Amino acid sequence: MVAPFLLLEVSTEMIKGLKLTLLASVAAMASVQAQAADNINVVLAGLNESSATERINFSGKLRMLSQRISASACNLNADIDGDLSLQMLRSSHAEFNKIIDALEFGNIDLHIKNAENRPEVLTAIANLRTKWRPINAAADKMIARDHGAEDIATINAKNLDLLKSAQNLVRVIKTTHATAGNSDDGLTSLIDVAGRQRMLTQKMSKEACQIWSGDGSAETIAALEGTMQLFEQSLINLRDGNDTAGIASAPNARIKTGLEGIWTSWAERKPVLAKAQAAETVDEATRGQVLRQMNEMLRSSNNVVGLYAALNNKAGIVEDVGATERINFSGKLRMLSQRIAANACLYNAGIEPKTSRKLLSASSVEFDKIANALEFGDADLRIRGVEERRKTLFAIAQLREQWAPIKTAVDDLVRNGPTESAMATIASSNMELLGRAKLLVSELSGQYSDPSAMDQADAMAIDISGRQRMLTQKMLKEACLIWTGNQSADAKGALNGTMQMFEVSLNALLDGLPAAGIQAAPTAEISDQLKVVFKDWAEVKPVLLATMSGETVDDAVKADGFHTLNTTLKDMNQAVGMYTQEAKTGL
Repeated sequence: MVAPFLLLEVSTEMIKGLKLTLLASVAAMASVQAQAADNINVVLAGLNESSATERINFSGKLRMLSQRISASACNLNADIDGDLSLQMLRSSHAEFNKIIDALEFGNIDLHIKNAENRPEVLTAIANLRTKWRPINAAADKMIARDHGAEDIATINAKNLDLLKSAQNLVRVIKTTHATAGNSDDGLTSLIDVAGRQRMLTQKMSKEACQIWSGDGSAETIAALEGTMQLFEQSLINLRDGNDTAGIASAPNARIKTGLEGIWTSWAERKPVLAKAQAAETVDEATRGQVLRQMNEMLRSSNNVVGLYAALNNKAGIVEDVGATERINFSGKLRMLSQRIAANACLYNAGIEPKTSRKLLSASSVEFDKIANALEFGDADLRIRGVEERRKTLFAIAQLREQWAPIKTAVDDLVRNGPTESAMATIASSNMELLGRAKLLVSELSGQYSDPSAMDQADAMAIDISGRQRMLTQKMLKEACLIWTGNQSADAKGALNGTMQMFEVSLNALLDGLPAAGIQAAPTAEISDQLKVVFKDWAEVKPVLLATMSGETVDDAVKADGFHTLNTTLKDMNQAVGMYTQEAKTGL
């Protein structure tokens, strides 16, 4: 085991008057004009929908991920652009797990609002989990670079069964939605076909890799030919329409422009894939180029799918650029900075090592995804368009600068296990990363808290509730520091301060704190969700108090604290999503 984390936080991180701390959130937005809600006439459509479009979109994305996992595993095994291949495998593996859980249990970040309750859909999800299980295990071993020939063989042999099971889930969700009496003028079919295009980019990448890796069988060559033909014909249908296939032409200029851009890319890349189809040998550089180019086509296709999904969520006279989402997800970066530090400490200490390593890897993937979304947009997260404000771009650049060495250290931990250098990097840098993330939240809160997007009180509620997510992981990190030997007064004081801030802020969100400009929970639904968080807090608080007092805490109790704080995080994240939605509907 590597030596425990050094304590990096001093008394300045403790609470010096919790009311002043909460008032700081107001000061950060002092330049924002008060909203004149009565003067705005905005109608937001589709916010109370059954999440049907999201469920079709994301179940369709599982099809793509089944093929992206196999494509990246093939290229990683062949040592083609190893860093990119490993990054693709890690991100796809984490995203598959996130989406399948979201479809079953709901996920407010993905706008899948409720747990699934339709038996036929639950059966399809259970079948998909069965197909996913062996690939999940094999991919996890490849990510840890602890794999053998049997692991890539498992992925190669089983990925098409996984694809078929994902396709069945899409079909069941579509059918269930249609029979529920919902009319969408064919939108769900368009999302399905456009979503399938994402999968086909990765299926072509996989099939080309398999051929160039020695599988020149007639079956694989025929599969690539069929995939190329289906991709091309579907792209034409989406762009121009096909009455026979029941596909309408591009419904607006943005979607048409996106499809035309994909067509241009396809015309450039098709000849290289044709070489694989003809079983022609290409060099390693060309293979790496195909991997990258098909990844670019995937991103372009995903953007188009997001535009289709957004057709049900337009904002009357105001275009929704994802103002509330930008504040929500920038706030999530604060949490991830501490979740990474907490799970690195736990992994190093041997506390729930398998789970903590997976969370460490998934948190790194999510940090990258959110940072990219805030800069370039992300249809999945409903962040529309690239960021253009120079001060915000500078804050993102500063965040990336601080993130780069931590990301490298996390990659080292995930691949090689705990090392002195990786642990030291995370220990010495995580609080600075948190500081950069806080600065970004402040910039975005000021930028997007305006009467056309959301008011100051809403922005503050999203900010403070979002900070609660971070505090769950900061407490976990600080507890881990004490569990691993740091019994100093400063270590215990830091945990005490974080606990107080969490509890006082939770009370303020539920009941209001007028002196700090914080309103009580605006809806019964949000109030009920905050009470769920209180219940979580009541469970874990005794463990933290025992830790802070210097009592010996056994491994079982540490594990319970770890899992309960992660449950608190999940439940708090649900509340943040509710605040985000309320900020839109309450305009």
